[in-house]
Amino acid sequence: MYIHQEDWYGFGIGDRYTCVEPDMLRAQIVPVPSGVTAQAITFQHQVHGINGHAITHHTRNNYAQSLVHDGDYLITDCAQLAVGVLTADCAALLIADPVCRVVGAIHVGWRGLAGGIIPTVLAHMDNCFGTKAADMSIWCSPCAHACCYRVCADFIQQLPVFAQKYVLTRDHNYYFDLLHAVIEELTNNGVMVSHINTSLSKCTICNDQFCSYRRNAGASARQMSIIWIH
Repeated sequence: MYIHQEDWYGFGIGDRYTCVEPDMLRAQIVPVPSGVTAQAITFQHQVHGINGHAITHHTRNNYAQSLVHDGDYLITDCAQLAVGVLTADCAALLIADPVCRVVGAIHVGWRGLAGGIIPTVLAHMDNCFGTKAADMSIWCSPCAHACCYRVCADFIQQLPVFAQKYVLTRDHNYYFDLLHAVIEELTNNGVMVSHINTSLSKCTICNDQFCSYRRNAGASARQMSIIWIH
């Protein structure tokens, strides 16, 4: 599905018919879905960490190729440059600040959540572009949901305290509610709950229209989530 919001940014979350193989991106063969008006799309080599990059008009040429820089988020104030992340069961968060005209894309799995990637990104956006969390609108991609995201008992201790309550017990098994843990982390850091859109976030594991590493172990296909400034 490809959705345009307002008149200056757009984002897309691909399904299995428009998902991309990482090796295709390495070769710079990027399938551009219909409706994407951005002049370029850039991704990183994601490492499940908390570091990322700010792309400005001065550094834009350094990001002309995808999957070159390690990192798990991209933020930019450059018009017509789409930034994105690739996901299978992790969450992609797409951020738009209409006040400062800045957008960002974050790759958030449980490791990134535990490491503090969300406050890291919000602070980076503030430092680079003056963005404020209360001005941001955020869209959450499809990701693994609590209905299917089964974890082991040891997993709980690896989560930050606030997120541990999102591990649910059902039929003597543990399941993690990644989406709502992400929402709490966003609101804890100043994002308005009314500015968080989860309408697109279905479970990637039990909905086979999405790419899922857990459902298809070893599969390299990924959803592509992108956002850009018109």
